Amino acid sequence: MDDIQAVPADHFFELHEVTDQTLGPGFSVRVGQQMKMDDYGVLGLSWKTCSKAGEIFERCERYFHLLSNTYVFKVEKVGEVSKVHLFRDAYRRGVGLSNEATFSATVVVLQAMTETDMAPIGVSFQHDAPSGLESHREAFKCPVLFGQAHNFIAYKTADLETRTAKADVSIHKFLLERVEEEKRGIEASAFKIAADVEGLIKDALPSGIPGIAQIGAHMGMSSRTLTRRLSDSGFTFRGLV
Repeated sequence: MDDIQAVPADHFFELHEVTDQTLGPGFSVRVGQQMKMDDYGVLGLSWKTCSKAGEIFERCERYFHLLSNTYVFKVEKVGEVSKVHLFRDAYRRGVGLSNEATFSATVVVLQAMTETDMAPIGVSFQHDAPSGLESHREAFKCPVLFGQAHNFIAYKTADLETRTAKADVSIHKFLLERVEEEKRGIEASAFKIAADVEGLIKDALPSGIPGIAQIGAHMGMSSRTLTRRLSDSGFTFRGLV
């Protein structure tokens, strides 16, 4: 997860508050609706390996445990309903707005993964309701409650069991290993990276010769970083192709 630039959480939440005042109620939900899997870097790539829709929350738990303690997800199955809890208390307005964006993005990501129009059946937020709910109704298409005890988005359990449309199995093993290495604080050696690059190139060849940007994206690093890592051990991308 090279070249990650982190900012203090309170700065991030303050930005939400300022932008909300400028763009009006529902801005955070509208932002969430614009998110794509590719916007999430290596996390988004890991979602593409999920065989079922609900597995994205397992990927999120591993990823955010690695980076910080800001997000904590837990899926609670109660009969035919699954509640996806977000344990992030809205101690300031910006946190609540960010929670709205998170759940809004969840809706579009699950729809993209399954190529369906699946929608939640209920959404609950701890913070107070904004002055207008038009964007929330359009995004969630279900009852949205505010001032509640918990933050959660609820789906039919059967919907979260929906098979994904394009699970990319070829990079599944690599991504899991990559996350585990980062979690233990172990940086992959240049030799291992060269072997990973070679394997990904072979997987991609049936569809044509991949570019370094494409392979770098699969590995969660920029083209420049990948070139440097290979060079450290005497390899070049062209040579591996």
